[in-house]
Amino acid sequence: ENPHLRVVVNTDGQVTSAYDKRAARHLITPGETANQLIAFEDRPICWDAWDIDASYEERSEIVQGDTDIQVTETGPLRATIEIKTKWRGSTIRQKIHLSAHSTRLDFVTDVDWHEQHTLLKAAFPTSIEATNAEFDIQWGRITRAATRDTPFDAARFEVPAQKWAQVRDETLAVAVLNDCKYGYDVQRGTIRITLIKSSTSPDPNADQGAHSFTYSLFCYD
Repeated sequence: ENPHLRVVVNTDGQVTSAYDKRAARHLITPGETANQLIAFEDRPICWDAWDIDASYEERSEIVQGDTDIQVTETGPLRATIEIKTKWRGSTIRQKIHLSAHSTRLDFVTDVDWHEQHTLLKAAFPTSIEATNAEFDIQWGRITRAATRDTPFDAARFEVPAQKWAQVRDETLAVAVLNDCKYGYDVQRGTIRITLIKSSTSPDPNADQGAHSFTYSLFCYD
């Protein structure tokens, strides 16, 4: 907790509550969990390393396993919770940082990845009722529908973007930031960032081994 945010994390490392004190609003839909890691079976018909087929959501699994969680920092400048999860043949380590006077919650992530044909995403079900989402692109931003009500919008389920994706209403914006990832999907108020793809063609060892990246939950009015 700091002067701006109050955050609750469960024993699986998922955020069960993030409350913006300034706006007096919950950033996460009550009853939902954010920073939920989801693994999807990813076997596109063509272009294994590049395509994601629309049917990928039919086969998914919440990444949960042997988890160790502990508070590692409680100083005046930053609080940190560290989580280590073993799942299948992989290990995921995260440090969740909340800095003093910040509205940004950081997820500093190190992964030892040994899965194939598995697409890893982190989900943030925000409390924003959104029909559109905005994405950072080179030299600007783009707006896409946050619904899949038409065949045209449904076909654009994965958005190539750069540093952020956000949803907003008249009083608040909630964004997921990142330092090196390039794929998002947004449906209604839920933002999911694509973290690892792990194809096997043309490189049979793609994405195997060590990964280091940071993504963040951020809000502003």
